[in-house]
Amino acid sequence: MIRMLRHTTLCLWMVAILGIPLVFWVMPLVNGIFPGHDLLAALVIFAALYMVVGYAMNLAGERLVVARVKEAETWERAGITGRSEQRFLKALRLYDTALISPFRAGRVALILAGALAKFSLTSSMESPSFDRAVKAFLRMAPQEEEIVLLWLKRLCNGTTPGREDHEILTLVAEVHLDHPVIRALVAELFVASGRTDFTARKVYKTVKEDTGVNPETLSNINELLGPETLAHPEFPATGFKPAPGVDLSAAAKGMARGMGKVGGAVGGTVKKAVRRLPMVFHGTVALLKQGYTFFHGHKTVQTALKWGLGLVVAAVFLGFLVNTAVHLFQAAPPTAAVKKVVVEIPKRFTIQVAAYLKKKHADAYVAKLKGKGLDAYVYKADGGGRTWFIVRISRFADKKSAADYGNGLKRQHLIDDFFVDNS
Repeated sequence: MIRMLRHTTLCLWMVAILGIPLVFWVMPLVNGIFPGHDLLAALVIFAALYMVVGYAMNLAGERLVVARVKEAETWERAGITGRSEQRFLKALRLYDTALISPFRAGRVALILAGALAKFSLTSSMESPSFDRAVKAFLRMAPQEEEIVLLWLKRLCNGTTPGREDHEILTLVAEVHLDHPVIRALVAELFVASGRTDFTARKVYKTVKEDTGVNPETLSNINELLGPETLAHPEFPATGFKPAPGVDLSAAAKGMARGMGKVGGAVGGTVKKAVRRLPMVFHGTVALLKQGYTFFHGHKTVQTALKWGLGLVVAAVFLGFLVNTAVHLFQAAPPTAAVKKVVVEIPKRFTIQVAAYLKKKHADAYVAKLKGKGLDAYVYKADGGGRTWFIVRISRFADKKSAADYGNGLKRQHLIDDFFVDNS
């Protein structure tokens, strides 16, 4: 509602600025062709100008937002995520202005939210605006598998999902119930939250039927629900039986008679209203004819009405001019301090030195490597129906730097073997 009021107010302001000079220029031409129809011609001109201004504002807003999104994606492909984030934030501010019509905002919102979701889920940037954009896009387009997978993986490695996250999880589970990877991740999140609702049970049942299901996940599901809770309930085949002494046929006939009386009363009221429509129409037309005859025969009234409308329009126009002048000549706000833009080069390469099925083994090896002064850490990943705990060392901006560092560690006999990974 607020967006509609802002858009309408801006359109009316632009129509008043552009329409008043246009009306005074067009009115002599209209009087030469259709004399005596000044008011109707002015209303038509203002209505047409309102539609043109609204279309132009909406088109300009859409193109500005799309242009900022394309610039942000270009900076992202170049690896300069700081500039990319700035362009995305500009696109958000443009979208929040009153330029774009509320009736056309849905298409622009889908484009903007999709680009923000991809950027937020594939980069290290964290912003509440970007998180809201991810959730908004998943609500609008839950069928996008790539975005859903990235979001689920981040959710599995992050904090406990909140209420809004569980609403989106439910929507995703219903849409991607046939996708094995997505339903496995959803099941893991459902189990961690202890969900036993209808959607969760449906996901658990489908996951239990998978051949490559993780034994730990299967054990957690059985522990949470128990094997008997996932069985199909069996209902008796007996139909509905009325209580003794109740005659259903008599009750149905009585209900039909009652509905017939109600229908007859409503039909009579409608018929009376239809009969009176011609009388109402003729009376309205006669009243309009009398009013037209009165104004057409009294030149003084016509002159007073024209001058009155002209003075009202002039007062509104002067009010807009005064308000604009006041804002233009106000003291400028103090300029904010210029912040330096830090260009961050993403470090997408790392050295993988080991992989374990048990986390305690990976933690022990990481502790050993850290004792040698190495920046080691554990990364959790799913593959082949199992969860792997991968040991990695440091991060690098390019593959050559990572390979040189790994070869140096091998020469010092700090590690046995390695390979460069950029996932």
